Amino acid sequence: MKYFKIILLMMFVIPFYGNAQKNNTLQIPDLETYKKLLESTVQETESFSFKCNCEMSKNIIDDKSQLVYYEFETLDKIGLYSVAISQIPSTDEIKTFDKFIEDIKNKNGTFNYINLDNQKALVLSGKHEIQDAKFYYRTVLFFVDGKLCVITFGSGVDEITAIVLDGLLNSFQLKK
Repeated sequence: MKYFKIILLMMFVIPFYGNAQKNNTLQIPDLETYKKLLESTVQETESFSFKCNCEMSKNIIDDKSQLVYYEFETLDKIGLYSVAISQIPSTDEIKTFDKFIEDIKNKNGTFNYINLDNQKALVLSGKHEIQDAKFYYRTVLFFVDGKLCVITFGSGVDEITAIVLDGLLNSFQLKK
């Protein structure tokens, strides 16, 4: 159960992004132009690569818990990417998506399944609200080679969040 709480923290608390919170003052860019920006930079780590309009802002490698965590901030400060890859202990109970689905339902979010590189993946969508601030996120979870991969993008603009996640999924490459 402790392990599940760490994963939820990675998905929903750590990526909360303050710069994109005041939606009524946030300028929404042209969506077609924004799609093209997603091809502007390639981020590459030892574990994965993807195309984005971002730069790395945080990198945590915890050998003890076998966790690799990265955050990437968009160059325009509209959103935040996070990617976490964690070895799943053989005794852990999160071998399925059931707990994640239960959690997103409790938060009035939605979920669906996709095929990501011939892997079954779960996509969670939701929003956080604090006073007049809104933060929309999409999180993709999948299991591969005894690891749980959690990819999240969030911003104060729901349309941008959806576009960026689509671009991210089209370019994301996990290294074996």
